[in-house]
Amino acid sequence: MEKKIARLISYLFHPLLMPTYGIFLVFQLNTYLTFQYTPHARRFFYLLIFTFTFLAPLLIALYLLRQNYISSLHIPNRKERWLPFLFTTMFYLFTYYLLNEINAASIFDAMIFGAALSVIVALIITFFWKISIHMVGIGGLVGIIYALTQFMAPDAHLFIAGLLLIAGLVGISRVSLHAHSLNQVIAGFVTGAICTYFPLWIDLTY
Repeated sequence: MEKKIARLISYLFHPLLMPTYGIFLVFQLNTYLTFQYTPHARRFFYLLIFTFTFLAPLLIALYLLRQNYISSLHIPNRKERWLPFLFTTMFYLFTYYLLNEINAASIFDAMIFGAALSVIVALIITFFWKISIHMVGIGGLVGIIYALTQFMAPDAHLFIAGLLLIAGLVGISRVSLHAHSLNQVIAGFVTGAICTYFPLWIDLTY
């Protein structure tokens, strides 16, 4: 894959954007959530999720870069990843708290909890090995939509197919940029999918 295209794919499907994409996709599925929340309420959700799962972690990363805690926003050095991951987890858990406070549908709680769990697992793995965070992100998105397809939106298989195609492109882009090995890409996808699927499975079955 050409480097410019690989970089573009990596930017478009940056792991911090996955929660926002996830909320957007959930509202596109044919479920009760589509009718329960007004367009104004949906915009509020988009803003809330985007602010605390993308903008806030990004600003922290910029601060860490300026203070030389990390050498690049891409954080290629495995040993530099723990601090940004820790802050990201804190923001995700804070988002989970906010969703509880505003009595959002439990599905959204489970989604963000799963996202936070995936970052925590990735953080632990990072102490020993360099896992692909891009693939953790897109894998998490696949896990969310797959769970909803099983329990709420049986007609959403095209969404799954599209996400798997995107996941393949993201994986190829990370390998072609020499950011990760194939094993790191696969491990990232599986980690993300498992961490987001099971919280939703529990929420939707109990």
